[in-house]
Amino acid sequence: MSSRSSHPRTWAAAAGIAASLVAVAGVGCAPHHEPVDDRPPARGATFDAGPDGGGLVVVETDAGEGACSATLITDPAPSANHVAIGAPLTFATMPPVGGDHYPIWADFRFYERPLDHGYLVHALEHGAVILWYRCASREACPGLASQLEAFATSLPQDPLCAGVPGVLRRLIVVPEPALGAVVAASAWGHGAAWSCLDSAKLRAFVDAHYDRATESTCAPGIVPPARP
Repeated sequence: MSSRSSHPRTWAAAAGIAASLVAVAGVGCAPHHEPVDDRPPARGATFDAGPDGGGLVVVETDAGEGACSATLITDPAPSANHVAIGAPLTFATMPPVGGDHYPIWADFRFYERPLDHGYLVHALEHGAVILWYRCASREACPGLASQLEAFATSLPQDPLCAGVPGVLRRLIVVPEPALGAVVAASAWGHGAAWSCLDSAKLRAFVDAHYDRATESTCAPGIVPPARP
């Protein structure tokens, strides 16, 4: 279980990306917006910090109409205890950027159904980046899923994964219906959520946070059962 509040902080991003986001995220690029299956962008950038704050650093940006807004978060000290598979877990953020987790990690691959976060957080601890999209399944959002999978496939291969069967890079793409934004990315201790899919900003997040976790490991995990 998490050492932080049981009230998850929900990332929700509205329409608009301010110049301040470029400075904060280190992204120097023009906005690039792909369609997201005609899903309307969320309105209003909000983040539920819960009763204790938990040491989280949150930056919300919203430039108004017609662009892609973001919420960025840093958790400087997430917990990292192992708990039994199936044990109840709560996390300081939604989606998680760290916390207690199961003793086995999710394999680095693309998933068609949501997974228990205990497997995914362990993958973050091994240096992975997870790309999340707000949908109940891949089948329900094939366009958005395909775009994220193509983005992940376009990234350089990970030298640490050389010789690991079926693994080229420590990336996971997974649907999550409880997501408060259209697209989110998480790494150990860091997260970002956007109201649209912006490949340039996704790439900047990956470049900044890939393989920056407490355990740098590329090894096969398991393909967990889909979450009920």
